[in-house]
Amino acid sequence: MWVVSRPPHIQPSVKPQPPTPARPAAPALDQRLVGPGFQEIARKYAGQADAAAYLSGKVKAGSVGIWGTIAMPAQTLGDADARAIAAWLIDGARP
Repeated sequence: MWVVSRPPHIQPSVKPQPPTPARPAAPALDQRLVGPGFQEIARKYAGQADAAAYLSGKVKAGSVGIWGTIAMPAQTLGDADARAIAAWLIDGARP
């Protein structure tokens, strides 16, 4: 069963997609699956002045090596959506 939830105050213009071989799983809120949970990401970047710009860039461009060897693929979403996700993470990734 595939379930994706997002905080009600974030309304990205793109819809979540089910896992594929290239993207086997999405992050969970409070636990590690393939990579860190959203709240773990929030803790890592808490208090960093450039966290919003850094995280929104990582969401759009993808990343590998920061949390392990499994890559997070680049996401095709707009700048406003990437900034909204980054702001939610910086705010503690609360449900």
